[in-house]
Amino acid sequence: MKTSRRSLTLIELLLVLTIMAALAASAASFVEEADDQLRYQDTQNRLTSIREAVLGRAGGSRVKHDGFLADTGRLPLTLSELLEPGTLAPWQLDPPALLGAAPPTGLGFGWRGPYLPSLPRISGDVAYPDGWGNSPLSGEPASDFGWVVQVAGTEFVVRSRGRDGKDGATPASDPYAADYPSAPLVIANDHSIQLAGWQVRVRLANLGASQVLKLRLRYFGFNGATASQFALLSEATTVPAGTSGPISFTFTLGGDQVVPWGPKAFDLVQGVSPDVVVLGPGNGPYVPLALSAQRVELSPRATLPEELPLAWTLAP
Repeated sequence: MKTSRRSLTLIELLLVLTIMAALAASAASFVEEADDQLRYQDTQNRLTSIREAVLGRAGGSRVKHDGFLADTGRLPLTLSELLEPGTLAPWQLDPPALLGAAPPTGLGFGWRGPYLPSLPRISGDVAYPDGWGNSPLSGEPASDFGWVVQVAGTEFVVRSRGRDGKDGATPASDPYAADYPSAPLVIANDHSIQLAGWQVRVRLANLGASQVLKLRLRYFGFNGATASQFALLSEATTVPAGTSGPISFTFTLGGDQVVPWGPKAFDLVQGVSPDVVVLGPGNGPYVPLALSAQRVELSPRATLPEELPLAWTLAP
């Protein structure tokens, strides 16, 4: 007895093919969505790395001043400066070209990167594009690797153009095509310190004969390609004869003075003029007291020190 076998009708076959096509489209859409999310997250991670390259990385309970800004005293002009020095001088301790005849400060200045891990291209050039692999638009410098980079005063803007690689989102409803982040990557409060009105004590020991001291607490730091110096003033103070100390002096900075974060150095000078002090590399109406500079770390959003850590010992 023969058993008859029923074949699929044309309609049933079309229905099966339709279901299979729908499943394939759904799978492709899922894979594309997952890929977009990975590229978006990769871009976010790279933005974090750029921020750390500029400002330094967190370490333990404090921030390490090991970023581009602490080394050079300024924000990068292009992203390529985080990978290659370009015209920037290499890092050097107490660079004489900037400090002149000033005493040793124990401060270093210059480029000591790379501050970012480079992502080599097929051409062999180093680069650090966003997670979408966007290229610079027509007329844009290649040194920003397809990111939107702007330095506006104390703010540093780094922005990805998203999946479409264009300014704005196309279509506007596509979250992955939007430019991000909308806010600056680095703002003034991340790296600038306002010293206006700062009062700080210093201690002097081994003071000999009675004398009147009109002291200046001299600041050393680096701001871009220049060495920055200015003075915090004290009132004229009479030191009694035979004082072995320590004697505390309070210095006050008048007026606005914004400095970049990082290690700074201080030493003492005695002004020749009672009211005016002009500081420069080895110049100005002051008498150096031949004291070793004290190094102090200044960080944004942190309380400024009320006293320098060490007492200076004056020669008798």
